Formats: sequence, C-alpha cells, structure tokens
Amino acid sequence: MNFIEGLRSFLKRLTEGWKRLPTTGKLTVIAVALAGVILLVVLGVEVARTNYVVLVKNLSEDEAGRIAQALENMGINYKAGPGGSILIPDTANVYEVRMKLAAEGVLGTATRGFEILDQQSFGATAFDKQVNFQRALQGELERSIATIDGVRFARVFLTLPKFTYYTRDGTKPSASVLVYLEPGAELDSKQVKGIMELVAGAVEGLDVKDVRVIDNRSRILSDSVVLDLQNLEATTKFELKRQVQQYYTNLITQKLEQIFGPGNVVVMSEIELDWQKIERESKKYEPVTKNEGIVISKEEEKETAKGVSPGGDVGTEGNIPPTTYPSITTGSESSERTRSVVNYNVNEIYEKIVSDKYGEISSKSFTVVVDASAISPISTSSTLEEELKNALALATNSPPTSIALVFIPFNRQLAAEIEAEMKKAQQAEARRRLILGYSLLVVVAVLAIFLISHQLRRARARKLVEERRRQLEKELREKFEEEVKELAPEEEEFAQFIKELIELSNKDPESVADVIRMWLSE
Repeated sequence: MNFIEGLRSFLKRLTEGWKRLPTTGKLTVIAVALAGVILLVVLGVEVARTNYVVLVKNLSEDEAGRIAQALENMGINYKAGPGGSILIPDTANVYEVRMKLAAEGVLGTATRGFEILDQQSFGATAFDKQVNFQRALQGELERSIATIDGVRFARVFLTLPKFTYYTRDGTKPSASVLVYLEPGAELDSKQVKGIMELVAGAVEGLDVKDVRVIDNRSRILSDSVVLDLQNLEATTKFELKRQVQQYYTNLITQKLEQIFGPGNVVVMSEIELDWQKIERESKKYEPVTKNEGIVISKEEEKETAKGVSPGGDVGTEGNIPPTTYPSITTGSESSERTRSVVNYNVNEIYEKIVSDKYGEISSKSFTVVVDASAISPISTSSTLEEELKNALALATNSPPTSIALVFIPFNRQLAAEIEAEMKKAQQAEARRRLILGYSLLVVVAVLAIFLISHQLRRARARKLVEERRRQLEKELREKFEEEVKELAPEEEEFAQFIKELIELSNKDPESVADVIRMWLSE
C-alpha cells in the first residue's frame, strides 16, 4: 500500500513539475526522450544483426560450390561476397572452420599431387600406374606454379612417351601450361622462363623449348622466351667463335713478332666450329650359321648295342646256297649311335651411336702477312716460307695447306699520319692543361692579393681607431685635471672618482662600456 501511495505521489510531483516547465523545457525533454528511444532501437538492431567475416576469397565457381556444400553439412550459415569470397558469421571461429575445410580436402584447389599414388588399387596395371604418376606430376606442378605472384591457379598438361618394361616410345615429351592470372597482373619474361624451367626440370627428357605457356587471355607467353633463348644461343656461339679466333691470332702474332719485330706481322684466323649432335640407334637381326649363335637348348642321345651274329662272307656270295654244307662258325658284334639336337636363338645386334661434336673445331685456316720491307730479301726465300708454314702447322695442329704466308711491304703512311695526329692532339692537350694551370695560378694569386690587402686595410683601420681613442683619452684627462684644480673639496672626490673611472676604462674598456650601456638603457 505504501508503494502505491509513493508511486502516486511521484507521478503527482512529476505532473506538477511538467506543468511548471516552460515550453522550451518541455520540447527539450521530449527531444531527449525521442533520442533515447531511437538509440535503444538502433542498439537493439545492431545486437540482433549478424556480422559476417571473410572466410576465403578469390575462389572459382567450382571451389566456391565445394566449400558452400561443406559449410551446409557442418551447419554453418554463409553468404557469398564479391570477388569470389565466402563470408561466415563472426560468432564462428574462422581459423577452426578453415582447418576443418582443409581436413576434408575442399579448401583450396581440387588439384591432387603425389597423394594419388597412396591410393592405388592392388590390381593396378603398369599403364594405370603410369597414368596416375602423370596425374600426380601435373598436380604438383600446378600447385608449384600457383605460388608465383600474380597467378591465381594453373593447369599443366604433359605429353609423355609411352613406356613399358621392354620398349620405350621414341617420341619427345612436351608440356602445355595454362596460367590464370589475377586481375590486372602480368607475368614478365623472367617469371615465364622460371615456369618453363620448372616444368622442364620436373619431366625427364623435356626441353625448355618444348614447354608452351598460355595465359587466360589466350596470349602465348613462351614465344618471347624461346626467341630470347635462340638469340642467346646464337650470341654465345658467335662469341665462342670470336674468342677461339682471337686466341689463335694472339698466339701466332706473339711468336712471329719475336722473329720479325713488333708491328710487322698481321694474322687473320678463320675457325669453323661444329655444332652437330647426332644420336643414332640401330637394331640388326642376322641368321644363325652352323655352330654359331646363342644356344637356347641342347639335346644329345647315345645308343650302344652288343650281341652275336652268324659267321660268313659278307655280300651276295654269302646268300647263295652252297653245294656242300661247311661247318658253321659264330662271332660277336657291338654298335654305337649318337644324335645331337641344338636350338639357337636369332642373332640380334643393337647399336647406339652418339656423335657429340658440339663446339668442337671442324676446320682452321690462317693467313699470315709479313712486312717485306722490315726483313731482308734473302729471308723471303721459298725454303723459309715452307719452314714457317710447317712450324705454324705444328703450333696450331693444322695442315700446312691451311696456312697462307704472304710477304708484302706494309703501307706505313696512314700509321704515320695517325701518329702525327696523335702527337698534335697530345701537344694541344698539354697546352690546354698548361693554360688551365696558369689560369688557376693567376686566380689564386689574385685571391691571395685581395685577402692580404683586405687584412692590411683592417689592420690600418684598427690602428687609426686606437690612435684616435688614445688622443681623446689624453684630451679628456688634461681637461679633467684642469677642472679638478678649480673644484671644491666635495668636487675633488667626484674628480677622483672620474679619474679612477678613466683608469678602469683604460684597463677594461669592455666592462666600462657594458656599465654605460646599462645606464643608458635604464
């Protein structure tokens, strides 16, 4: 009962207070109440609303479908977001959900690698194993390529030669790589070459040039890399040929200049390199000759017979009945028979010839020109020419016919003109340096004179100021002394003070100037 009365009294006081409020106060209370109600409604909506966080993003349609099906099976709400993303409520543990999806094998791409080989059936044939190995290798390569910056996912297709336990297909392996790039991403030539090297290194016998790389916009990225490799190979071959020719040119020039003098020998080398690499396989079958070949089986039979045979002559006479009947004589007989059967295999000859002459020297030829004016005419005899050819042939390991030796006088006019021009250029450079040196010396001298004169002027000015100060002090001292003689005793003390002040100014003028400056400021 007391509670009801208290409530009534509170409402009564509240009503009376509301009536006593002015109109502006009533409007303020209503606005505050409405704001509080709106705030409570907004807070309630925010609390009731479910906030979503990103679980995974940058998914393809098939990947998003597999993850959505797995979330439905786990009873987790989700919704699709932009950019191939899937969002889940923030009340769920994102990291735990990701681990569960990874354990079920639905997180990430559907590519499978060498784990395929762990699930082979017991009755798998050799062909099944080869296909599974190819699938596993493709999956591992796809996973590796997908880790490159700018690549969302990749597909690898390998064409491998057929292989059995008895024969191997002679076709060369090849590979095609499809890279799906991130929006706005581009692969440079270094990254494309890295993909090609990765695939070629993972497949036995695969050449880098046989790997094709294509992006999701149907652009063949590997063409530029193959072209660069071809240009690099051609440049390398030319550089190697140039280095070999330079080696032989320097070798011959150094040796002959010791004989004919420096600058009297010109050597032109022409070296041809062999870039062929030939592999040839052949199989030959030959018939088996008597007592030759590989024995497969051998069978021998030996038969021996012993017994008694009637005596008599051998032949027709022994079979004609006699007119008389002689006595019968008997004798013993033994016989032996041997039979041998040998089975031979067909003679098979297998040859594999590898001719690798890559980078070897196939031919060499040299043209040696000697300045005839630098040697005596007697030295250019045919005997000397033959001896030089033979010596050069031995030194370069080439036949004498590949060496041409020519004795002609050199035209030194151009060399003399070049030397004269070089001397003129050197003299002009020396003069320019000399002029520059003199100019710098004059500038330094002018600066030194200017500095010295400036210092002298400052010293002269200081000396004049000092003399002027001393003269003024002398005049003041004389004036004060004259006035002190005419002053009263009280004024004599002031004069003495002035005198001490003058002496102090002579000893420490800076302190006196500071005191005077302070007085003036006050």
